[in-house]
Amino acid sequence: MAEGYDIQLAKCGREILKCAYRSQPLDLIIMDLDLPDVDQQSLFCKLQDRIPVLPIVIHAFQPEGAKSAVDYEYAVFVEKGGNSIEKLKKVVNDILSGKTGRPSSAK
Repeated sequence: MAEGYDIQLAKCGREILKCAYRSQPLDLIIMDLDLPDVDQQSLFCKLQDRIPVLPIVIHAFQPEGAKSAVDYEYAVFVEKGGNSIEKLKKVVNDILSGKTGRPSSAK
């Protein structure tokens, strides 16, 4: 990737959990909430149990007027659309460079 990050792709919640709990370290997870095989709340609970806790960046469409169905302390939401890739890159860079303590919403 041009920004120098090592990226691993996961097609489903089960693969996300496998990556999150493997022996090689991860710095953060970027995910869409539209996963075919897992309940969002269950996935977030399992990810929150990981030590150390991984920051999560949710890059997804959000229905108008809706709030996130999942309350996750270490997650930031970047809404898809327009220039969302640039916002996503900034959020990831800020988290990985330590510019932000805990992720905060980046709509």
